[in-house]
Order: sequence, then structure tokens, then C-alpha cells
Amino acid sequence: KSMLEANLVKLQKQADELQEKLITLQALQMEEQSSSKLLDNFLARSEEIKSQIDFTRPDVSIVSLADIPGDPVGSKKLLIMLAVTAFSGFFAMAVIMFLEVGHQGIKTREDIYKLSGFDLLGTLPRARLPISDVLKKDRSHYVEEIKRIFIHLNAQENGKTILFTSARRGEGKTTVAASIAYYMNNIGLKTLLIDADTLAPVIAGVAMVREHPGFFELMAGKKSLQDVIVKDKHGLSIIPCGEPNPYISDLLLAGKLEKPLEILKDQYDCIIFDGCPVLGVSDAEILAGMVDQVVMVLESGKTPREEFVKAAEILRSLARNMPHVILNKIKLSDMQAH
Repeated sequence: KSMLEANLVKLQKQADELQEKLITLQALQMEEQSSSKLLDNFLARSEEIKSQIDFTRPDVSIVSLADIPGDPVGSKKLLIMLAVTAFSGFFAMAVIMFLEVGHQGIKTREDIYKLSGFDLLGTLPRARLPISDVLKKDRSHYVEEIKRIFIHLNAQENGKTILFTSARRGEGKTTVAASIAYYMNNIGLKTLLIDADTLAPVIAGVAMVREHPGFFELMAGKKSLQDVIVKDKHGLSIIPCGEPNPYISDLLLAGKLEKPLEILKDQYDCIIFDGCPVLGVSDAEILAGMVDQVVMVLESGKTPREEFVKAAEILRSLARNMPHVILNKIKLSDMQAH
């Protein structure tokens, strides 16, 4: 029995030694594989470097050296500088002329008709307090021009509803619309001024009346006509903007203005809309197709031609009648030119 146990111990020891040798063999095999891969990479890199060296090696040889001239020929720097200066000046002048033609503002009746086919309705000089002049009935250049504009507007058949708009902001459309409305009110015409510029309403501030409710609430069906019409201290009927809203065009397209407008036409001699600029949002486009007359106000010498042409095309395609133009903020010294 003891001999059998000894043999078992011996066999177990031999098995352990074999296991260790097997592990060592596997480690050597893995090391051999790694070394083989490293050698392959080294050989590939060696071939790549060799090909690069062969590529960069010059394939020409110097047969003989050239003689160095005693007096090297230099470039004519002055001539080159003059040529570059002349070319730069010509190019700059061409760019300036292009920009000047493209961005030159509208100044004359001929500019307006040539670019749009619209008639010039009137010209308004710069004035420090234009609306105040109208309210005080001063005999100023501004008030006299407002009268002339009213005469032309009043001469239009079926011209009870009028939209005042512009190509962009800052051209004075609100001031002109309010001036016309106050002048009509002064001479006894029952006039309604509607602030339809729901993105930048100012009529309530100009007339010093409440802001809400107003045009938006009427269009949204939240308030009736009686709720939104207010009179200022001069007796002019006004519908303020109400809640500023960028989606008033959706309500206009849905026909929310048609019924109230028919009622208002029976109640007033003239209805004036102060609309958004044409190139800002689509509100003015929609209103242009609903009113009798459309007037675009341009700041003399400021409105870029391309913007005027784009706005004019939009209005001409939608307005019931050919729109008119008012040149605003003209210097008194330039009035005779118009």
C-alpha cells in the first residue's frame, strides 16, 4: 500500500511538471507569433522607407555649372507697383459704382415710375412735429402736402379703405397714416385709424389711448367692434393693435376681417390701416388685397432700390388697384425737384 502511494505521489509530481512545461510552451508560442508580426511590420516599414528614398532621389545630374552674371537683372519694381495700383483703383471704382447703383435710394418721380410703374402721390418734407402741425392746423409745408395727398386719395372712386405700408421699417408710414387720419377728422370726415402693425404697434402711444383690447382681439373673436374702438382727445376713432401677435396673418387669411370691415364701411367715411412693412411679414400683402387703395411710404434717398422693387412687385400682384407712393422726409431745398 505504501508503495502504491509513493507511485501516485511520483505520478502527480510528473503531471505537475508536464503542466508547467505546457504553459511555458504556450507562452513561447505566443511570443513567437508576436515577434513574427513585429518582424513583418518592420519589413513593411523598411520597404516603405526605401520606396520614399527612391522617390525623392533626383533623377537629374549637373553636367556643368552656369556662369554667375556680373550684373544680375532685377525686376522693374516701380512699373509693377504702378500697374498693381492702377488695377486696384479700377477694381475699387467698379465695386463702388456697383454698390452705389444697387443701394442708391429713391429720390424722384422718375425713379419710382421706372422701377415700379407706380405714380407718385405726394412728397412730404422733414418736420420736427408733423402730427402736431396737422392737429394745430398750421399752414406749414408739411400740412399743405398732406392736403394735396388727401385730395388725390379722395378723388379715387370707391377708395374708402386705405392701407399705408412701406418696404422696411423707419420710413415714416405710421406718421403719414396718422397725419392723413387726423387731417380727415379735422375737416369733418368720420375717420377710423386701425393699427394693423402687430409686430411694432405705436398708434396707441401716439394717440395716447389704451392699448388693449384692439385689432388682434377683434380678429381672434375675443372682442366685438364696440369693445375695440376708442376715441382720443381729438375725437379720432382708433382701433389700437391690442396684443402684439406674429400670427395675425393667419386670422386675416381665414377671413376674420371681412365681416367687421363691411360693418365699418357703413359707419365711417374713411378707414385707414397702418400696416406692417411689406418685406417684414405677410400681413401687408393680405391687407393689400382687401382694401381699396394701397400707399407705400418711402424715405427719400434711403430706401434701397432692390428693396423697393421687391416690395412693389409684391403689392402690384395683390392690390386691387395700382398702388401709389409717397416720398417722405424730403429736404425743403429739394422739394422743387419733385
